[in-house]
Amino acid sequence: MNTNGYNPRATAATSATADALAMPEIVAAIAKHMHQTEHVATACLVSKAWHALWTPILWRDLDFDRKEDRLPHEFDRQGQWVRNLTFDMANDEHLALFAPHCRALQGLNLGACGITSENLMPYLKHLSPTLRWLELESYVIQAASLFPVLSTHLHGLEYVNFAFPSYKGPSVLHINALLDLLHNCPSLKEIELTRVNLVVEGEDVSNALMYLESSYHPQQQQPTNITMTTKKARLEFLTLESCILSDTALTTVLALTSNLKSLFIARVHSLSDTGIQAIPSLCPQISSLTLTSCPRLDPDTFSALFMNKRDLWRLRYVDLAKSNINDTALAILARDQGDFLEILTLERCQEITNAGVDAILRHCPRLESLSLNGLVQATTAGIMEGPQDRWACWQTLERLDLRRLGVVDLEFRFAEDDPRVATNKKAWGQIKHRVQLLPRLRKLAVGVFGVHAELLAGFGVQVRLHTLNLRGLAPAGIEGEELELFVANYPGLKRLILNQGRLSHCTEMIPTLARAGITVVDGESRLWQ
Repeated sequence: MNTNGYNPRATAATSATADALAMPEIVAAIAKHMHQTEHVATACLVSKAWHALWTPILWRDLDFDRKEDRLPHEFDRQGQWVRNLTFDMANDEHLALFAPHCRALQGLNLGACGITSENLMPYLKHLSPTLRWLELESYVIQAASLFPVLSTHLHGLEYVNFAFPSYKGPSVLHINALLDLLHNCPSLKEIELTRVNLVVEGEDVSNALMYLESSYHPQQQQPTNITMTTKKARLEFLTLESCILSDTALTTVLALTSNLKSLFIARVHSLSDTGIQAIPSLCPQISSLTLTSCPRLDPDTFSALFMNKRDLWRLRYVDLAKSNINDTALAILARDQGDFLEILTLERCQEITNAGVDAILRHCPRLESLSLNGLVQATTAGIMEGPQDRWACWQTLERLDLRRLGVVDLEFRFAEDDPRVATNKKAWGQIKHRVQLLPRLRKLAVGVFGVHAELLAGFGVQVRLHTLNLRGLAPAGIEGEELELFVANYPGLKRLILNQGRLSHCTEMIPTLARAGITVVDGESRLWQ
């Protein structure tokens, strides 16, 4: 009889369990479900075996505190495990602190970076065997000095994001340096360039057209100021934001990136119809297209871009915010791509009226997200009224942005007899009617100036919103017994987004809604999608 409490079978079972849990494969599977650093740190304390296995996971992703000029505790011993490092406002002194320990980074994110080229470039060269993604916003390093290093040494790169601060002006980059990067980094899937001046010496439209013809007919001579290879890049995502580039530069790059799936062009004032209309033939696999705030693109450019492209393109995502597209071009888009469109943003398109929106509603049965924010020439009466099936997407629509549409902006201290209040109440009623006809709607953005009571009443028990984005809520938010009414009339609500930037005034609303499981946040479209 065992009198000292020792049980051989139990001890053997415990040992077997411990051995199993110490297997790297088991730890890796568990790690996929542990998203909080505190939990990983606790796992390191379970046993010596787990400490050895979980320590690399604990240190894998490090966001360095820029306010500290010293390394985290035990960084000299554990920094070897860091694989993804984020460090804002780093300078040469900071680089000297972490570079000797972080020698096998896979990802490096340096925001507002003050590290000089003389110090950063040797470090990047050292990371060449392991580095896969690089994000750099630098006010010291120029694109012209960065890209040759990337293309010569970092052949395993998969993602590059280079941004230059607005106060410094665009960073000049010759197109050959970008083309070399595409050629020498075969794994590169995504490039984001912000405030970069992409130049081609002696460029003009004829040069672009000559290059395009030579890419299809190799026997023709290509431009002497562009060094090219016939090998196509594997790039799938390209972002050009606040850049300076001509039609020549754009078409030259696109001719080598026929595998593109997503093209994002925003706040580029130098492009014209010549470059934009070449996109479908050069990149037929694009399914996501963003063309926002490009003032030289007129309605005819958009009409030609979308006309008769059904057999060439299958666009699922289109963002034309702040563009010059009009009803005619929008109707062409609807008829040509309506069967494929799932997400469409028309925010602040000043030329669009009810007719253009109607074309979208009638020809896009797969739409999941639609933004009509700020369409000043459209009306809620013309858009919201009508039978349920007037909106072909009534069974699929999940996100709808109606801010600045119908419910007009008022001053926070408006008079109840202000005639605009009556107009807003009528528009709210039309919006409510349509919302009740959209069974899958989960995210709604809308103005609430002058419709406080109507907002509290909700949209009906059949409407189950997850996110509500409100423009024009009173500075103090919702208070007192009205809070209980609001919670009761919005079952299933999880997030409330306010745009006025006054959350500090909502002293009662935020904690009360939190207890009801509703998070209140201050933000715009980045929290919306």
